[in-house]
Amino acid sequence: MALAATPCLAEPAMTAPPLTVTTSIAFPLNTVVGPVRAGLLCMPNGKLRGRDFLRSQRDFSLLIQRALSERQADPSLARLGDLQVDLQRMRVKLCARSWGVFGTGDRKALSGQAEFTFAWSSNRDSAATKSIARIIIERNKDDAIPTEEIMEQALNRLLDQIAQSSL
Repeated sequence: MALAATPCLAEPAMTAPPLTVTTSIAFPLNTVVGPVRAGLLCMPNGKLRGRDFLRSQRDFSLLIQRALSERQADPSLARLGDLQVDLQRMRVKLCARSWGVFGTGDRKALSGQAEFTFAWSSNRDSAATKSIARIIIERNKDDAIPTEEIMEQALNRLLDQIAQSSL
């Protein structure tokens, strides 16, 4: 996949230069990332693909940019310099419990577990070594959400880990 550079302000321009984020996805988005089940008994109902979480490489870049813009005041992220984020792997086991007996109901709200593996690095150090972050999102049937929100939660948790490591 091609890399995309997306500038995003980590803090107001007067105190820090723009944080440049480069992203990549290490697998084709049409790759099956896990099963989807449906109904009260979570019976097999198909497969989820990477594109169910991210429509494109550009979508991935925009989601990270949005998550960073919500954290503009976080000084730990401002110290990072340029940031490289690679989505290495995605594995899910999700269920649309409210799909209902006759196939009616909310088919997008999913519960279960989604696991994301990211590699990231920054140019804050002279030797930019990649760090690996494994993010697990677990939702119960009462807190089911669409795949796009699951991806947003994973990126926010990734940024939390990156911010913690830069302290």
